[in-house]
Amino acid sequence: MKTVAIYLGANRSLTTISSAMLALHPEVTVLNHAFVRIFADQSCDFTRDPTQDKLDAFVRTAEAMALGGERGAVGGHILHSHAFSDGALRDAYLDRYGEGAKPDTQCLVWKDATRVTNHLIHHKIALDDLARRLPSLRFVMMVRNPVDITISSIRKGYAAALVGEERKDSFIDVFTHMIRLFGWFAPAAQANPGQFRFLFQDELLDPEQLGALCAFLGIADTAAWRDDIARLIQLRESYPIDEARKASLQAVVMRLIPDPFVARRVAEQIA
Repeated sequence: MKTVAIYLGANRSLTTISSAMLALHPEVTVLNHAFVRIFADQSCDFTRDPTQDKLDAFVRTAEAMALGGERGAVGGHILHSHAFSDGALRDAYLDRYGEGAKPDTQCLVWKDATRVTNHLIHHKIALDDLARRLPSLRFVMMVRNPVDITISSIRKGYAAALVGEERKDSFIDVFTHMIRLFGWFAPAAQANPGQFRFLFQDELLDPEQLGALCAFLGIADTAAWRDDIARLIQLRESYPIDEARKASLQAVVMRLIPDPFVARRVAEQIA
């Protein structure tokens, strides 16, 4: 296993569709959710005790869990992800790989962004130190239009995990929480681009960026994989907002994210 890639940020951020894209790759195994199960075993928690032995235990357990499980927080096989409710996507995966282990996995991807991020923040785990001590780790922060993340999180019942029960219905509270998460990740991405990467919505299907993502994860950039993405992956349109609201929210982004490049790129996602 060359790399272990971990999604950070929040659910409803295109982590599901992007991890489905990665799951189509022959060298990638994706563990869908399963945070509570896997970190119930302290020998697998490489975040609070960042040793190679802990990371190796995590990888062994994650690979086993990625062959079974169920939908929702229990997690497991990527086929339990709601992205694979799409018949064409599911059939394409099964035709290529079946339900068993892939023989040539080079990268393990863990998709449980909200729970992992909350865990890291709660335990005051320094991202830069974690990456330095475990150089095979890769961290990915998906940046979907933050308006879409906010509306979707509130409507689908995910907002409480971000801001708590009392504020879960507040658009501005959920929105600003997301923007602050991008700001939290930005210093690590700037200082260590070899282990930390923003993946923006407007570049998710871009061929050049797909190649860069493969290089980041240590996997081959294959024509068959790109063809599968072009044929099977589609992004939904954003929720509409008027120009005045758009400008107001973009101003919030520029104010809350200190890194001007990241702030501009996040603001650009607001359609």
